Amino acid sequence: ASKNKIAFMLLASPDYSATQFNHMPSSGINFGANLEYFIKNNWSISAGLIHSQKTYSEGAGYWEGYNKAHQSLVGDCWIIEVPINLRYYPLQKLKHKWFVSTGLSSYFMLKEKYVLQYENYKGKSYSESFEIVGSNQHLFGIWNVGFGYEQKLGKNFSVQAEPYFRIPLVGVGEGNLALKSMGIFFGIKYYPFNYIGQ
Repeated sequence: ASKNKIAFMLLASPDYSATQFNHMPSSGINFGANLEYFIKNNWSISAGLIHSQKTYSEGAGYWEGYNKAHQSLVGDCWIIEVPINLRYYPLQKLKHKWFVSTGLSSYFMLKEKYVLQYENYKGKSYSESFEIVGSNQHLFGIWNVGFGYEQKLGKNFSVQAEPYFRIPLVGVGEGNLALKSMGIFFGIKYYPFNYIGQ
């Protein structure tokens, strides 16, 4: 029987965000911590706290609150993400295991910086830039999907890699954008009460 009801993890990842993935997006970064509680041997629930920088761009569109179309947009946002996920481990061996996960995240926007490019009636381009601080929160507004692999390192430690997707259920940020994200979380996990299988 497993003695492991709790696991603590430190994690980091590159983050690729865009409204449409029709080109290679700019890379941001995530880093944070996660606490996982095992309901059963192969089921767990987890909660985390992640500091995220999301850098992205998009083409022509309308920015909510403006009645003129922008030709392009560049966004740079700093976010505190609080994910709550359910995880299932369909394959577990003594040294490694695989998992799938899903859940919801809340985004707390710390700072948003935007540069919008326009054209005037003569076809000459100009830009507007602005910054918003702490004014947008999205409680349980993001759907999380992930899968991954965990490898045992010792009695109490393991490492894992988890490709993830973040799919918005609400408009994100000041422009209410359909901001999607993907990346790979790399983490080191600590089981304080011995490892499963010990």
